[in-house]
Amino acid sequence: MILTKRHFETINNYDFTWTDIQKPTRDNISTLGSHELNLDDFLSKIHIPKIDKYKDHLFIILNFPVNMREEKHEYDIFVGINYLLTIHQSEVEPLVEMFQRCKSNEKERETSMGDSWIFIA
Repeated sequence: MILTKRHFETINNYDFTWTDIQKPTRDNISTLGSHELNLDDFLSKIHIPKIDKYKDHLFIILNFPVNMREEKHEYDIFVGINYLLTIHQSEVEPLVEMFQRCKSNEKERETSMGDSWIFIA
C-alpha cells in the first residue's frame, strides 16, 4: 500500500484506542491537544530516536531504515494507559499491516491489543 493522501484511522478494543495518522498536518495534529513541542517533533523531517516520559504518557520517536543510502522512515508514538497514537509521513509496511490486521480481524485485535497496553506506560 502506498500512501497517496492524508489518513486518520482509529481502532477500539475494550477501553483501549489505537489511532494512526498518516501524513499529518499541523491542523489535524493540533486537534489532539498535544504539547507544542510534540507538535514540532511530529512535523519536523529530521529527528534522532528518543523517548520522553511525561506524567501520563510516553512520547517516542523511532526511525526505520529504508535503504542503503541512510534514508529512514520516522514513526512518532504516544503511549498512554488506554491509548496508542502512531503518526508517520511515510509507510513502514509491517506496522501498517499490523494496524490493518487489527482493524479487520477481531481475533488479531484481541491478540495484539488485549484490553489494555498499560504495561508500556
